[in-house]
Amino acid sequence: MRFFPAYRDCEHSPHKVAHQILSGSHSRLFKRVLLFIFYLVLFQGFLYSEYKQLTILHTNDIHGHILPMKDIKTGEYSGGLAAIYGYIKNVEKQLRGIPLLVFDSGDFLEGSPEDKKTKGETMIRLLSSAGYDAVAIGNHDFAYSERRLSFLERIASFPFLSCNIFLRRFEVQPDYIKPYKDFDVRGLRIRVVGISHPGTAFMNDPANVKGIKFVNPEPILKDILKEKGKQFDICIVLSHLGSKGDIALANRFDNIDVILGGHDHKIFEEPLKVGRLPTLICQAGAYGQRIGRLDIQIDTDLNRIISYKYSLVELKPELYPPDKDILSEAESFRAKNYDTVIGKSDVHLWRKRGVEHPAGNFVADAIRQISGSDISIISSSAVRYGLPSGEITLRDIFYIFPFEDSIVSVQMDEDRLKQILEKSLDRADISLLISGISVRWDISKKRGHRVLNISLPELPEGKDLYRVALSNFFYRRLYRRSKPPPEVLIRDAIVEYVRVVIDHLYRRFKFSHRQFFISMTANIVADHLYRRSKPPPEILIRDAIVEYVKGVGKIQSVQTGRWDIVISKVNINNASIKKLMGLPGIGKTLAGRIIEYREKQGKFNHIEDITNVKGIGKIRFEKIQSQITVQ
Repeated sequence: MRFFPAYRDCEHSPHKVAHQILSGSHSRLFKRVLLFIFYLVLFQGFLYSEYKQLTILHTNDIHGHILPMKDIKTGEYSGGLAAIYGYIKNVEKQLRGIPLLVFDSGDFLEGSPEDKKTKGETMIRLLSSAGYDAVAIGNHDFAYSERRLSFLERIASFPFLSCNIFLRRFEVQPDYIKPYKDFDVRGLRIRVVGISHPGTAFMNDPANVKGIKFVNPEPILKDILKEKGKQFDICIVLSHLGSKGDIALANRFDNIDVILGGHDHKIFEEPLKVGRLPTLICQAGAYGQRIGRLDIQIDTDLNRIISYKYSLVELKPELYPPDKDILSEAESFRAKNYDTVIGKSDVHLWRKRGVEHPAGNFVADAIRQISGSDISIISSSAVRYGLPSGEITLRDIFYIFPFEDSIVSVQMDEDRLKQILEKSLDRADISLLISGISVRWDISKKRGHRVLNISLPELPEGKDLYRVALSNFFYRRLYRRSKPPPEVLIRDAIVEYVRVVIDHLYRRFKFSHRQFFISMTANIVADHLYRRSKPPPEILIRDAIVEYVKGVGKIQSVQTGRWDIVISKVNINNASIKKLMGLPGIGKTLAGRIIEYREKQGKFNHIEDITNVKGIGKIRFEKIQSQITVQ
């Protein structure tokens, strides 16, 4: 059990008041009397302060995985809603009267064939059976449209929470979304607030989020937290901001006791303790393979957590057997056609955010080959999972790429390609996956000058544009368009030309029945042309991957090293503020703190010493450790 110094940190605690008086110029006897009185009051406070206990179970980013998920390295299965249900019921039996709340922090939809089959209905019904008390709304929860999400809320036994989703035309929230939910469990008043990612509209098909907007949650949260102590004792935030957003939120607000996070699939074995009080930040990976358990003790006089115990549980079936009834129900929804074997792989293709990975290169290769393009570029975040070695099924391909996204081909010159690749390096990590080219880049260079060289395929003589295959989603983000450009087919151009010519002749010679003759002649030409050819069918990316696997038969290896990084390490003992700001995750504020720490404490002896700088914790250090030196 971890303890917080609840009384010592309080501005008006007996400890601090006694210290202030005893440091004055009072007589020795008076000091002893005061000391006795204050510690008597303190002892009575401990006797009469009411401590409440609460257990919280939490998940995030389940992505519709109602069935157990196979680990790409070990091949072992874990998780699934039957395992989650079994664990929840087991904890309920253990608690013996201690209240229990179960939450999910968003992205409970989109990611499995079973979820796609019923457009989220199966997932919601099983979450309701498991006993969830509330969920936050994630960006993927609009995958089947905002209208579908409102239907799913009506069949759920729990509320959908988000304080920062509003109707575009009116400054009110949709009726199926609540900003928060108040729970009163055995005299303990708990306010649970939901927060969605402000960039959710940008992450979705515009048609799926039409009519709603996602705003900055901080002003709204500020008003909600004003009622702490009056309307509620502690505040729990179900956040889909990602770990960076959660850390910023905890630093911004002292009145948040717990943040249960999601969005970036982080695995926190222990809660992050952020802020002055501090706030506990938890996150449990993804796909329902893990569930977090937080046991807390609350002082209802101080409205604060005074102690906690945390465990992140991996739901392996041999340790936590799934509930048989729920497993049977989940299996009844299995999309069996997705278990069809389409190929084999001699190697497992791993996937990790922020770096070039074999699974992503495999998808980029498939898109380029099947579309017949010179180059392919896709967003790294579009590839959701790795590929295990052994037999490859349609289900494996679905897990890698669960989206209904298609291929868009565009023409680009070398300058435009370099501009796109350069822009992708603004965050100083690999956010694009490529095929047909290789890139040499230097992290230490200024923004706009990080791409040193691009190895491009040879073009036929007289041609200076490359055919580049993109995902439709990435195309919309790249060009800020809601739809891909209309493809002008030659046959359509001929038909339009016939219309224009005939219209010109009729206007010149003033024939009657002009419009009828124009339409008739154009239709004859169109019929003749359309009989000979048809417009090209839209190629879904998942179908392209399946076709690629079937064509290859067996995957023996996937080429890596397409992003060739030149690392010029930054010396943190003499680097300027601009140089420090070139490191991933280091903005102007943190760069200034590094320099301030260096001036006060002297030079850093080891690169690990940079973690002593406020704001640079374990997560940021892991990102920059390969790019810094103290020499």
